[in-house]
Amino acid sequence: MVGQKLRKVMSNKYCYRFSIYLSKSEVYKRNLDTDGTYKGDNTTPAKLRVWGGSNLGSKDELLWESELIINSRWLNFNFEFNPKMNHTYIMLEAYYKTPFVFKYNGHILVDKASDIVPFICNKPLDTTKTNEPKILKELDKSILKEGQTIKIDKLYFKADSSSFKDDSYPVLNEIYEFLNSNKEIIIEIGGHTNNTPPDEYCDKLSLNRAKSVTNYLVEKGISSNRILYRGYGKRNPIAPNSTPEGRKKNQRVEIKIISIKK
Repeated sequence: MVGQKLRKVMSNKYCYRFSIYLSKSEVYKRNLDTDGTYKGDNTTPAKLRVWGGSNLGSKDELLWESELIINSRWLNFNFEFNPKMNHTYIMLEAYYKTPFVFKYNGHILVDKASDIVPFICNKPLDTTKTNEPKILKELDKSILKEGQTIKIDKLYFKADSSSFKDDSYPVLNEIYEFLNSNKEIIIEIGGHTNNTPPDEYCDKLSLNRAKSVTNYLVEKGISSNRILYRGYGKRNPIAPNSTPEGRKKNQRVEIKIISIKK
């Protein structure tokens, strides 16, 4: 477990967002028995637990717990929590699967931890209620057709980056809820850019943005077999690139309906 004192008190009056890159180590060596003796290599997957506390090492409240980290490549995990107490420290703990036959040492690789961002708590978007504004009205199984593309509105990235801005999570969660409720649908996430940067840059940025959307949905529980992703660069403009408005329209991410099983 590693800990860090926070710059400001984490208040129970707010919710918080946090992201971190996690990976499973394939070469973890430290595997000790309860008496401290070495008993061989251990690459058994562990999970990440995030704790809040009043001092370094204290585990006063469990704020979040991941699934087992089975990916050996880096994936970005995004999560939110609403503490029930005020905290001045945060702790990251590698923890074994429960229930367990025997305890084992954790071995999670961590990188690129974000700031812990406060926001006003509100209820998750429930797209099944008619009084909730739906962002992607076309994302309705009753009217969808195979091959149809839908622009993902209100999806925002940081400049020249595949990292989401906070305002993107409502539409990302709406897509997740749709896929989770319609498990027979297979989609493609396609990234597009305008024609300003060079071809190689556009291809890479569009691919990474499509991949970020895909990773977010997979991390929330959608099977990776149901989501393809591609970067189209600047090959498929939908508006003239001669104006700022046109370039803004071309810089987009789309959903393409690959398969709808009846």
